[in-house]
Amino acid sequence: MTRETDIALIGYGPTGATLANLLGARGWRVDAFDRAPDVYAQPRAVHFDDEIMRLWQQLDIVQPLSPALTEVRGMDMLNADGQMIFQYTAPPSPGPLGWPLGFMFYQPDVERALRAAALRYPAVRAHLGVEVTAVEATPEGNAVVTTLGAGGPEEWRARVAVGCCGARSLTRASMGVSLFDYGAHQPWIVLDLLFPTDPGLPAVTVQYCDPRRPSTYVPMPGLRRRFEIMLMPGDDVATATSEAQIARWLERWVAPGSYTIERAAVYTFHCLVAERWRQGPLVIAGDAAHQMPPFLGQGLCSGARDAANLAWKLDMVLRGTADASVLDTYQEEREAHVRTLIETDMYLGGIIQTTDPAVARERDRLALSNGAPTSLTPEPPPIGGSLCSNGPRDRRPFPQPVAADGTRFDASLGDGFALVGTIAPSMKATRVLEALGARHVPTIPDALRSWFEEVGARGVVVRPDRVVLAAVADTNALDHALAPVAHYLKPGALRS
Repeated sequence: MTRETDIALIGYGPTGATLANLLGARGWRVDAFDRAPDVYAQPRAVHFDDEIMRLWQQLDIVQPLSPALTEVRGMDMLNADGQMIFQYTAPPSPGPLGWPLGFMFYQPDVERALRAAALRYPAVRAHLGVEVTAVEATPEGNAVVTTLGAGGPEEWRARVAVGCCGARSLTRASMGVSLFDYGAHQPWIVLDLLFPTDPGLPAVTVQYCDPRRPSTYVPMPGLRRRFEIMLMPGDDVATATSEAQIARWLERWVAPGSYTIERAAVYTFHCLVAERWRQGPLVIAGDAAHQMPPFLGQGLCSGARDAANLAWKLDMVLRGTADASVLDTYQEEREAHVRTLIETDMYLGGIIQTTDPAVARERDRLALSNGAPTSLTPEPPPIGGSLCSNGPRDRRPFPQPVAADGTRFDASLGDGFALVGTIAPSMKATRVLEALGARHVPTIPDALRSWFEEVGARGVVVRPDRVVLAAVADTNALDHALAPVAHYLKPGALRS
C-alpha cells in the first residue's frame, strides 16, 4: 500500500525541521523521515545570526531557546606573537533586524525546540528511526519515497520531496547531481568541552593565526567551550582524539583534568555546491545542496535560509497559485548567496590557516599598516535571481524596528507578502498583490522613515522570507517590480 502526503522531508535536522514548521503553519501535510531515533545529542553547529533569530521569532521558539543562548560579543584574531591583527566587535543591540547580530548555541537545544514547535501542526508527522532507502520522481510529476522502519518497508507518494539529508545526500544522488568543488579541504580536530565552573577563558571567539598550528577558541553557552585545532602534515589522525593527545592540544589554554570531553572529532572542512538543486518534484536543501567551512558560522544559517526561501514558493505551487517553474528561482536566489559566503569563508580561512611564516608576516604587516588591528565589518550578501529588483536595499532583509514596549515590526507584516508604505497600488498591482495574499501596512514606523528616505521609497514589497522584493517610489515602479513575480502566477490566480 502506498501512503500519501503533500511534502516528504528526507532528514529532520535543523533545515528539515525549519521547513516542517513553515509548511505546517501553512496547513500542508508534511511527513519527515530521519533514521536517528532522536536529535543528535552532541553539538555541531554553534552559531546563528540575527536573520535566523528573526526566523525563530516567526516560528515562535525564541522563548524556549533564549535561556540556552549566548550573545556574540566579537572575535579577535591573534598572530603567532599574540598580537591582535584583526578584530570584530559586535555593535550595540538590537541590530537592524531587531535582534543582536549573532548568538552562540547548543545545537540539540535548537533541534528540540524546532521539533516541539512542529507538533503544534497536526498535519506534520515525524517518523524517527526510519531510514529512507530510495527517492525517485514518477512520470506523473510526483515523488515516491521508500522507507524502512521497525514495521518494515513502506512507500510514500508525495507532491514534493525535499532532501535535507546532509552531505552524503541520498536525494542528491538520486537526482544524479554532481558537486562543484572549490578545492578547499582541510582537516581540523573539533573539541567540545564541559567545565564544572567558569574556566576564565575569553568572552569572545579567538582565532589563533599561528602558522605553526592555527587554532580557534569559541565561547559557548553556560559552561561549554569549543576548541578547533588544525591538523598539520605528520599528525597521526588515528591518535588525534585520544585523551593524552587532547591534553597536549589544549595545554596552552586549560589544565588536564579540568574539563570533561563532550565530543572529539576530526572533521575535514569542504567548500562544495551542488550543480542542480531541483529536478521535477525532487529538491535539496542545507548540506545536501552546499557545504562550507565554519569560520563565518554560516552553515546552519544557510540551511535555515534555504527553508525560508523554499517554503513560500512551495506553498504557492501546491495551492495552484504559481507555476512549478517558480521553484527554479530557489536555486537562483540561494546559490548566489551561498557562493558569496563560501568565497568569503575561504578568504577568511586563508588568513587563519596560513602555515607559511613569510606569508604570515606579510599578512600581519598589512593588517597593522594603520597602526591598529584591521576592523572586520561583515556585510551579508544579497540573494541572486530575477524575482527581486536591483535597488540598493533590494534582495536583502527588510529592517525590523523594535517598539518601546518590545513589539517587533514583523508582527504587523504577517507571515506572507506585505506592502509597506503610503503608495497606492494600481489596479494591475492590486490584482497581483491579492493573488499573493499580500497585507498592506500603510503606516511607516518612525524608526523606518530614514530607511525609506535613504532609498527614496514610498512603498516596499516584503516577501514572506522578509527579503525586500522592491523598494519603489511610485505606482509605475511598483507595477514594474511585481512583473517578475506575476510571470509565475497562473491565470486563474489573478482577479479579472
